[in-house]
Amino acid sequence: MNLDESAIQMLEEFAAAKPADDCAVDETRAERDARNEAFAVDTKHAVTQLVELGLIERAFHKSENTSYIVTDKGRRLAERIPNNHPPTFWYQEQDRDFYRVAHRCQAYGTFCRTVYGRDLCQYGQTRMESLDSLRARLEISPDHHVLDLGCGTGGISAYLHQQSGAFVTGVDLSTSAIAVANRRYAPWSPRIRYETADMNALPYPPASFDVAVSFDSISRVEDMPTMVTQLRTLLRPGGKLLIVSEHRIPAEASPSNSTPDNTRAAQALVEVASHFESGDDTASLEPFWNHARATAMALQADFKKEKAEVLADEWINYADSTYMPLIHARRIRRYEYLACFD
Repeated sequence: MNLDESAIQMLEEFAAAKPADDCAVDETRAERDARNEAFAVDTKHAVTQLVELGLIERAFHKSENTSYIVTDKGRRLAERIPNNHPPTFWYQEQDRDFYRVAHRCQAYGTFCRTVYGRDLCQYGQTRMESLDSLRARLEISPDHHVLDLGCGTGGISAYLHQQSGAFVTGVDLSTSAIAVANRRYAPWSPRIRYETADMNALPYPPASFDVAVSFDSISRVEDMPTMVTQLRTLLRPGGKLLIVSEHRIPAEASPSNSTPDNTRAAQALVEVASHFESGDDTASLEPFWNHARATAMALQADFKKEKAEVLADEWINYADSTYMPLIHARRIRRYEYLACFD
């Protein structure tokens, strides 16, 4: 049975989901995408292909929205697919056009200035005052070489260089994001570099960097101990690693048991870091997502004028279907880690 890459990755996501109401993929996302050139071809075709082959089927849930769940046939096929597809469907989807559209969209610039405090074409959850506070703790100097993991369109990388004079390398799995970063920020200085790379296998020799940072990206890493060990090798003696990441609490776990010290990142750092400090920024999540959603709603007409409704839709959808439910259920945390390596 021949499946497109997008269909394979989507089928794997369906098969990995639990057979419960909260595991289905909401069709309203596909319906919205059909109105936007950026995602329509990839997502819609993948869903159509999986339905036609009997690998997923429609199901109705409490919300009475049409959703899809994997069939027994689909689950059997997913089990036979070689386990060599990383969880990058999100990147495949984003790579279509999201970053390019955001880069050229004036409404998105307004969104970023309103939500973050400055337009760096951001997509994470780190506001400028938080970024500046964390940057000060890193004590970056002009002779340092900084690695920005999951840099997206490169705005934070460029900002770190601008504020410190350091040489900064930004890496991201998305070729589209790196293309935008190279157009938008690389011309600023020869000391800013962007490269497409997988965080699980970074192509740099040992002791290449003095500081490594990850803002809202490292949570997607599957093997955290290997990732942190790799970064220890890439950092010079005295190097620092900053991780700012969300932590989602599984349904079977108690939210009250979640602390900064029992996450995958913390457990990995205990093994390889000389010492590290942790912090809890969970309190910022609800006001951030309320503000982001309200701003996206207020700017919908501006996004529509530029034929970029997908940008507003993304933020509204993530707030409504993912982040606010997790926040209200107390099943998401946001933690900060600053590790030092001798």
